[in-house]
Amino acid sequence: MNGRDLVQHIRLRECHVERDGYAEKETERVRVIDIAAHGASPTWELFEKQVDATTRDVTWVSVGRGAITLDLIPIVLFFTGERSGIYRVKPPLIDLAVMQMEIYRALSREDEILTFAGSPMLKAKGMNPPAPTTAPVVVDGRERLVETPAPQITVGPKTVLFAPPSENNQADWDFIQPDAANITAVSESVDNKIDHFRRLALQPATRKSGNLVATVSAIDAAKAHSAVEVWANGLKDVLEQAFVFTCMWMKIATTVEVSVHTDFGIDAGGTDETGNLLEARKNGDLSQRTLWDEMQRRGTLGPQFDPEVEEQRLLEEVPGEDSPDDIEAATTPRKPANAA
Repeated sequence: MNGRDLVQHIRLRECHVERDGYAEKETERVRVIDIAAHGASPTWELFEKQVDATTRDVTWVSVGRGAITLDLIPIVLFFTGERSGIYRVKPPLIDLAVMQMEIYRALSREDEILTFAGSPMLKAKGMNPPAPTTAPVVVDGRERLVETPAPQITVGPKTVLFAPPSENNQADWDFIQPDAANITAVSESVDNKIDHFRRLALQPATRKSGNLVATVSAIDAAKAHSAVEVWANGLKDVLEQAFVFTCMWMKIATTVEVSVHTDFGIDAGGTDETGNLLEARKNGDLSQRTLWDEMQRRGTLGPQFDPEVEEQRLLEEVPGEDSPDDIEAATTPRKPANAA
């Protein structure tokens, strides 16, 4: 209505906790606020979830209702992402969540490769694997063939393996493990994903053309050039509207203004800005007060800095005019120490 989003129906989930002996009992509730018709006052109704002790059936029972004294529902909508429809919003940092899963999978692959590299598999070249042997054994006066399992090869620290002789002397021991170049490539891939993640995380603070809603406060703050500045200005607008609803509720006629930090361009500034300000002050292009204001914006001067107190301190450091006693003491010749 008139370029503003007015809520006509809303449901708020509530959690009611009450004492139950020495424990606590939690009850789910839903508060429904609704405007039946245009121009009518909004009403509210509170529903409570009740579970039948025998059948375990769930029912929602009305436990209270009433009217709201305002002519509108005092709810302010605040969106930071791309809206789809009326209330659906695409999270602005959803790409970060997706990339975080990619980084997790990449780190898992790197850990798996490092596990294989740290525990290589032994490879025998030019020889047959140990085989079980069969030998006749006399048991209860009868001869039977008994199979002996193949001998196990012991490997590990302080263990020496000897390759059996072969016709071409090709017998050898070796290890199967991931190639070093492959390990390096996987590690670099993880680092690249982390770098992309950091750049993507800074994207909301990257200065670009703003996309503010054409409201009075937004027009005043049309200097926003990054997404986070747009969000901050939107937060300022909804907070002011929320205080307006509070004043309407309390029947107080007042003007509300909320201060929200929106100067993110200063936070992303370079390290040469302070030097440029000092140079401008040296050339007489800036006043002392303006220099202090700009340095305080950039955090060089703390929030407790008071320009009036600082000016008084600077005046105290300036040497004052000589008093008559100082002039007389400076012009009167001193008597020699051995004078009578």
